[in-house]
Amino acid sequence: MVQGSGLKNHVWGFDSLPRHQFEMIYSSQLKTINKIQKQQFQDKFISNQLITDGLGKKIDPGIIEAVTFLNLLEIPTTQSCEGHLPPIIGDSYPWIEISTPEINKWDDIGQIEKILKPRNLKSQKAMLILLDEFYINRNPPAHVRLTFRFIGIYGDFRIQSLGGMAMEINPLKENRILHQNYRDEMAAFTEFLKTKILGK
Repeated sequence: MVQGSGLKNHVWGFDSLPRHQFEMIYSSQLKTINKIQKQQFQDKFISNQLITDGLGKKIDPGIIEAVTFLNLLEIPTTQSCEGHLPPIIGDSYPWIEISTPEINKWDDIGQIEKILKPRNLKSQKAMLILLDEFYINRNPPAHVRLTFRFIGIYGDFRIQSLGGMAMEINPLKENRILHQNYRDEMAAFTEFLKTKILGK
């Protein structure tokens, strides 16, 4: 058995190979998988760079990597913001909205709820698993931690720092510090996703 892999040689069909040859082939397999993942990331990243909102604005450069990694994990995103301080219009903290794209035909609300809500709840569960793993060895102040902000009626939600919304009542001097703290936390989460998907 390859140390740490949990895989026996026969799983790959290499029963008759010496251990060192098997390990070389196993390592090559991992490199191939990693190469495919990197290409998938690049393709999705380029695709996301072309997306614009109703005002013609593209995904903020400070949040697009996190959005792309979540998309690769089949977690659908619909809006995002890297966080801006005045005079730039927008929230002062970074956030990513996770939501199954709405269905155009709204003649049967009950049927739409049956379709959208389970999908969004599935995304919630996936995000909880990711955040649990992210915070295993990380213990920032409560207001910095990434959490859910629920929106809509079908289980849509945003990922953002817990203290983000309270920035509305803070003086600008305090918000400059929080703005950077919350951006740093989202950046750390992005790095976590990068390592998880692409490897170190």
